Amino acid sequence: MHKFLCSLLSGLLAVAAVCLPIGSSVAAEQQISRTGITIPEDTVLQLELMNFLESKRNKVGDTVSVKLLEAVSVADEVIIPKGTVLEGYLKKVQKGKLLSQKGVIRMRLKDYYLPNGYLLRLNNEEIKFSGDMNYTSLAAGVAVPFAGLAFKGKNVSCKPGMQFKYKLAHDVAVERY
Repeated sequence: MHKFLCSLLSGLLAVAAVCLPIGSSVAAEQQISRTGITIPEDTVLQLELMNFLESKRNKVGDTVSVKLLEAVSVADEVIIPKGTVLEGYLKKVQKGKLLSQKGVIRMRLKDYYLPNGYLLRLNNEEIKFSGDMNYTSLAAGVAVPFAGLAFKGKNVSCKPGMQFKYKLAHDVAVERY
């Protein structure tokens, strides 16, 4: 009987030794998949502008902030919480020009470190703000051909608190840091 109990115990220990690494590798795989989160392109972000933007006065390199109005989730898990403030800088600032060319401001988003230990790789996502066509020049161009060419396009002017939607142009990787 003693011999039987010893062999049973050694058999159970052998099974436990084999099963333990399997269980820990499953946990490791779950961690790896958890660190490999991707926010897919075409995900729409609800944003609010935090700074005043104007193509007449802003310059390339100016810092701009936007606040997330709705959380971003992947597979029912919140990845970026509501209220997160993302920062970027102005990559292009163009005033309205003659020939009815409208003003343009392009903002490039920076990577962002989330408080939960993840890094958003924003791949230099660009948000474009543009001025509307100058309606005077449009009307003049219709009434008298080529008359609209002498009018300036409208400049960009965006107030803080302006809400807008932005669709991601690329997949955004979310990595542990």
